[in-house]
Amino acid sequence: MTPLTAAARPATRVRPIQALEIIRGCRGLDLVGGDLVEVSPPCDPSGNTALVAANLLFEMLCVLLGVRYR
Repeated sequence: MTPLTAAARPATRVRPIQALEIIRGCRGLDLVGGDLVEVSPPCDPSGNTALVAANLLFEMLCVLLGVRYR
């Protein structure tokens, strides 16, 4: 769940920390891509949704196959 998206449903919301745990849990899997479905700037005057989306996309890139970990 991110604040202020057009299609949020209370019963199916995933909090940002839960999404982060899911994404980080995919480390080591044979992934080739990720997808972020919706960010609506007109519905996000504070920019919180865009910030959460950017962080989740960064995390998605970090778990792709071939990324080295220290």
